[in-house]
Amino acid sequence: MKNKWLINMAEIKTLVIDGEMLDARDSQSRLKSYGYSSIMERKLRESEKWQAATLNSIGDAVIATDEKGIIKIMNPFAEALTGWSKDDSVGKPLNVIFNIINDKTSTEAENPVLKVMREGAFFGLSEHTALITRDGIEIPVEIIGAPVLDDWNRIIGIIIVFYDILGRYKMEREFFFGKA
Repeated sequence: MKNKWLINMAEIKTLVIDGEMLDARDSQSRLKSYGYSSIMERKLRESEKWQAATLNSIGDAVIATDEKGIIKIMNPFAEALTGWSKDDSVGKPLNVIFNIINDKTSTEAENPVLKVMREGAFFGLSEHTALITRDGIEIPVEIIGAPVLDDWNRIIGIIIVFYDILGRYKMEREFFFGKA
């Protein structure tokens, strides 16, 4: 019995799995089963909770889509800026929820998903981009886009980060033209 361990099963009360102490017995003192799938499911749930908490803590508006531009994730800041709830947005095409225009010409701005698919990451869609909210309010925004890549560097999604720059516009006008 070289390299074999014999354990008195009656003495086991706790197990340590991945650094976490777990009860080894149920309420009737029977040994619990911690199979690979139950451990992986628990780790996946923990990871998803951590990712959601991180996304919700980011101070900018964030929308994530699949490679076709269908919204998968939206944080509270994106909900506030667009006027659309996450529940109403997930599953819809980005251009339905994220309606952007050139605020000088009032023409439709380039779809950020198409820009990322064509060019990869970008910083600033154009100098005069405005978001049209669900209520029809025009808000000047700065937009950053980046691809989400799989292990083979294929684009499997797009991350769009955007923020309101109305305050910056006001400060620039005051600086160049004086207070109105």
